[in-house]
Amino acid sequence: MLWRLAQRSIDRARSRRTRDGIEGVLEVVRAFSRQVLASRSLRRFIASEPQTATRVLTSADGGVSQLAIAATTRLFREVGLTGRAFTPDGALAPPRLAQDPERAAYLLVRIIESLCFAELAGTRPDLDLTEQTIRAMLVRACTPRQRNLTRLMDAAMCLAWASVTDLMGESRLPLVFAAV
Repeated sequence: MLWRLAQRSIDRARSRRTRDGIEGVLEVVRAFSRQVLASRSLRRFIASEPQTATRVLTSADGGVSQLAIAATTRLFREVGLTGRAFTPDGALAPPRLAQDPERAAYLLVRIIESLCFAELAGTRPDLDLTEQTIRAMLVRACTPRQRNLTRLMDAAMCLAWASVTDLMGESRLPLVFAAV
């Protein structure tokens, strides 16, 4: 029953989506989160039966959480975050999930769950923080992983740059740029 209610809220949020990509996901998350937080019966259930609510909502074996992960993965496809990196005409497509979409969906669902259970943890639900966290996670998930050698070279450059600025002092930094 909880999933049916959640599914209706998700469907309503998806039907109102006007954008694609990460912004499209955030539109759906924002609308869905507002509906969840406005649901007095769900909030009352979580407050009065926290163990049962946690088990029912977050269970890994067929619970609402698993269904939400599957729905989120479908949303990723819908907004164009999965699939090919290039359009049919060969142009670079908008950002895509670089790794497993189910993994990103799992994280997104867990972030939303933390919003639902915030009051049990002694804090107020924070939609802005939830949105910022999901945006950061999706941007990172759409960033292709670097090869180990590239990461090592980037780290070495950071260390070298830190050493140069330490040796020269920040007041002499413009002179370094002027010399180059």
